[in-house]
Amino acid sequence: MDTRDALPALDGVTNFRELGGLPTAGGRRVRSGALFRSGHWGCASAGDLDELERRGVGVVVDFRTEQDVAHEGADLLPMGVEHVMLPTGDPAAADDARTLIMEGGLETLHEYFGDGRAVEYMTRAAAALVTDRGDSYAAFLKRLAEPGCPPALFHCSAGKDRAGWAASSLLLALGVEEEHVIAHYLVSNETFDVGKQNLGFPELDTEFVALLAPLMKVREEYVRASIDAAVAGWGSLEGYFREGLGLSAEQHEQLHRNWLA
Repeated sequence: MDTRDALPALDGVTNFRELGGLPTAGGRRVRSGALFRSGHWGCASAGDLDELERRGVGVVVDFRTEQDVAHEGADLLPMGVEHVMLPTGDPAAADDARTLIMEGGLETLHEYFGDGRAVEYMTRAAAALVTDRGDSYAAFLKRLAEPGCPPALFHCSAGKDRAGWAASSLLLALGVEEEHVIAHYLVSNETFDVGKQNLGFPELDTEFVALLAPLMKVREEYVRASIDAAVAGWGSLEGYFREGLGLSAEQHEQLHRNWLA
């Protein structure tokens, strides 16, 4: 079940969609109208905030770093919403990709991202989200595992990479099968709008756009790299949640109680 069409396009926020309706291996479904993901809310309009209120969102988890917030602006949210900051340095920005794109010339970008290196860069980054950023994802899942957790939204800058693994890890923890998790991950290619998100990038000509396309899109090999890193590091996805993230059996069960219908 794909529920993205049930959500309106927002004025200043891209990639706004929900996780609800996806089936689990046990025959249940992720609760509809309860879990949302998006790009950042630094450019949100009054109408966007009204939409968040209508959805009853009470918790917003922000994976952005201080540098991200400086470029994009602090989240604009309705009064009373709990704003949880989990700064998660994007492994794809290990060489400060944003600065390279904004200040580097075409020759520099070719050096970093040409000849397939952009895909390799993003694939390594996707694996590193699992191996190097466990504290953030542990805190994310544990917050959503608190009894009585209200409807929640989570995001990073674009809502596709850091938030992408947040969605994938949550869905896997809820028992959604990999094929559905991967399909959900790939929807960002249709719903992410780099222009609307105002990421501070300059206008890029055709050659720049083609060179950077692997950074602006998601690919199946990216999410598979994350899943493979979890299994390789902890023996299984269950091991990743239990040992890698420290999710207790009770917390795991509470996730199911909170978010499955």
